[in-house]
Amino acid sequence: MMPEPGIPRDDALRGAEGLTGAPGARAVGSFLESRGWRVTAARPVQALYRPGREALVRYRVEARGPDGARRVLIMCAEVRARRNDLSPAPDWLAERFGIADPVGREGPYLVWAFPYDPTLSALPAAADGGSVRALLGRRAPAAVSVQALRYRPRRRAVFRYRVVGGRRAAEVLYGKVLRERKLRRAREVMEEVRSRRVRLATGVEAGGLLLAPALPGRSLRDLLLCGGPLPSAERVAGLLGALETGGAASRPDPAAEAWATVSLIERIAPEAAGDAARVAERVERGAASGATGIRTVHGDLYENQVLVDDDFSLGLVDLDDVGPGELAMDAANFSAHLLALAMAVPSAARRLIAYRAILRPALAARAGLDERRLGPREGLAMLKLSTGPFRVLEACWPAALGRRVEVALRLSTGGGW
Repeated sequence: MMPEPGIPRDDALRGAEGLTGAPGARAVGSFLESRGWRVTAARPVQALYRPGREALVRYRVEARGPDGARRVLIMCAEVRARRNDLSPAPDWLAERFGIADPVGREGPYLVWAFPYDPTLSALPAAADGGSVRALLGRRAPAAVSVQALRYRPRRRAVFRYRVVGGRRAAEVLYGKVLRERKLRRAREVMEEVRSRRVRLATGVEAGGLLLAPALPGRSLRDLLLCGGPLPSAERVAGLLGALETGGAASRPDPAAEAWATVSLIERIAPEAAGDAARVAERVERGAASGATGIRTVHGDLYENQVLVDDDFSLGLVDLDDVGPGELAMDAANFSAHLLALAMAVPSAARRLIAYRAILRPALAARAGLDERRLGPREGLAMLKLSTGPFRVLEACWPAALGRRVEVALRLSTGGGW
């Protein structure tokens, strides 16, 4: 029986190749058992890999605690070429979440239990309703319930809070925890970003947690997948350039982004590396042609970042990547994401591809580009999306990655889809 593909052997990262298999699961089990837990199942669900620098896997673990109660835990194990300082675990973490000493070493691996994170010092408080209640200050509510939505170890975590009682009417808030550098940039954006065209999910920062009220409406992704009424292409294309900010941030060079993705694909899926390199070559040639100038852009614009209200007015969320860049890259990213979603959800593929066919010309026109010149940028966006099946350890992810690289190659020619 062939072993499941995973993180490859990396001489700079001892034990990396075992993280998605039995060695990683044993390390997580040993960590918990030494703290009085009994593991019944451990499944890898997310992988992060930077060749020569870092290999990390997040696990979904079913276990019984010291009191015999069943719990589902989020656990992480990693190896790094350079060890860095760990954020300290607050004293109250064991009492509230049931795991004493939430970080430790098991063989070559650093292992930790969510909501501890070595880099995100604000994460434990963000995951605790009582701590969030205290962060809300003088207008503290009677209670705050917490739902963890997304967690990317060492990078970010997103929460939904239901706030009830006290001096506040019942409401929903969203919270995001980021690395310090990203947090500083997000603070600047939340102070400076503005728009006359769309509602923005801006709020306040408290104790390292970014808090923003929920915007009205449903995500455009939900409407596309569930068959709801859709906003016009012109309205969605109007999101390009809808933001204004005086802030500045460096933008990676498109060719550098493409070649960085190629270097990862060479390691995890070498059979797709040739096509990936051809995409990077076309990005390198095409990125300069038809350049549209620098504007304030969203930086990660796609269908799940857009909220559609009943009157088809729009809102934008996840603003921590806002900064100077090309409108064409926001347009290309949006278009490529619709194709990637169609590949991931075949039942909605016809609707997604049809909507993209209407939206793509409007996006290109708004970005000031001929549609054909959008191709190399779409190729870059799809190339970056190609590693998504690996990141979530999708079944048969090498084949899914290869299909996305093939699509990126077709898009990069400018011939469309």
